[in-house]
Amino acid sequence: MTGGDAPVPHLRRDPNPQQTSGRKVLIGVAVFFLVLVGFVLTLVFTIGEHNNGVVLPPGASTSPTSTVAPAAAPSPEFFAIDAATGGKSYIGGDATYSSYQHHQRAVAMGAAPDGRTAYYAVPVAGCRSIIYATHAGRTVETTRVRGISGRVLGVPMAVSPDGSDLALALTPQLKRGDGCARSAEAEVLDLKHGLLTPVGIVLPGKPTSLAWRQDGALAVLAGDTVTERRVGCLACEPLFVGKAFGSPVVLFWHGKLAVIVGNAVRALGTELGPTLARGLPDFVVSASVDPTGNKLLLSGGVETTRNPGGITYYATYVWSNGEAFRLPGEWIDPAW
Repeated sequence: MTGGDAPVPHLRRDPNPQQTSGRKVLIGVAVFFLVLVGFVLTLVFTIGEHNNGVVLPPGASTSPTSTVAPAAAPSPEFFAIDAATGGKSYIGGDATYSSYQHHQRAVAMGAAPDGRTAYYAVPVAGCRSIIYATHAGRTVETTRVRGISGRVLGVPMAVSPDGSDLALALTPQLKRGDGCARSAEAEVLDLKHGLLTPVGIVLPGKPTSLAWRQDGALAVLAGDTVTERRVGCLACEPLFVGKAFGSPVVLFWHGKLAVIVGNAVRALGTELGPTLARGLPDFVVSASVDPTGNKLLLSGGVETTRNPGGITYYATYVWSNGEAFRLPGEWIDPAW
């Protein structure tokens, strides 16, 4: 270095040039890996948000699919007549009890409000009928209640809210002889004392449906043809008689007089009122309202059995929240 000359910068050489290059490569790989992980996590989170917050495993489909499993048909406890034998039956979940004798085929049934008792009517010779009771508890048994005059018809019977009276449809016994009259009427049997009295509602044709209201009002639907069907309500204050508008079934839905028309429950006044429930099966011929007032046990959908003569039965359904579920078996007059 000479005087006046600027100092020359001295560049210090790295004694390990290959090691420095290796560190740079490792740092680059680490940065790339972190970027890749961040991208994957962002993608998974985005897909999870798209699928309602559920993070799907790798390879799972992200296309919209239904996560609602098909509803299974419920298995309620109910009473009914065995369509094949005419036996007095109690269906309790997986177990079924049936009392049947060849010469005693039940034709009508009605369940009591306690949910543990049902009454069955069996016609016998001489225009008479016998009323039986089936009690379901720790064991299930059927006992004879009493015999009555008149031939009970195949119309679902109805037990009063306090369990003391049984409304039924029958052809009365003639005053002379053991024959039955040609006319049919609705009558009420006092289950304790055995007194049988006419309902007092004059309607055309034979009764096809009976229903009690919680306050003791009794509704009767009768008629030989669709156009003639009428509904009468005793103790409805005042006595009500109106058209049934083609319905074969009358009931009280949350205290309101109603009929089943097509696949719906309709309020009934002098004209058809608003729809109270929808989604019922076709051809409903009987309806039983459960104690909560929110479910229906129905007979509907005519089918032909393999019995001689083409005897028909009706499929049994539970209706709830606008949907009807078919139950297994062949039953008549099912009731809670």
